[in-house]
Amino acid sequence: MNVLPRSLNKIILIIFMLFLAVRIGPGQSYWLKITNKTEHYIHVIVNNRSFLYVAPDDYIRGSFAVRELQVKVFYSPGQSISGRAERELQAAGEAQTSCERNVFCNTVPAPNVTWEVTAEDFQATDEI
Repeated sequence: MNVLPRSLNKIILIIFMLFLAVRIGPGQSYWLKITNKTEHYIHVIVNNRSFLYVAPDDYIRGSFAVRELQVKVFYSPGQSISGRAERELQAAGEAQTSCERNVFCNTVPAPNVTWEVTAEDFQATDEI
């Protein structure tokens, strides 16, 4: 015979499932920040994910599940300049998780991957 009301059983089950979800958690993710240090607008492509018309002195930021990132940067169309730059960026570390009694877990995220794009990074090209 069950001594707990049905609603209390459901609440306990939900709390237990949330505990498992937090404990197992999603996979490792890496933060990327690319800053436009040029005087022109740029397009940024990171592993086939596009960020268009990034303004001068502005940045894009995104989370990615892979450690190695292929980054391509182009001057945005409609400007008096053309060029592109490419880099393969790699995260330097892993997230660190510590738990106390398997209940109170603290995760320090992996370090950010950054690139400050300057005019010197670009190669002149006729392509856009």
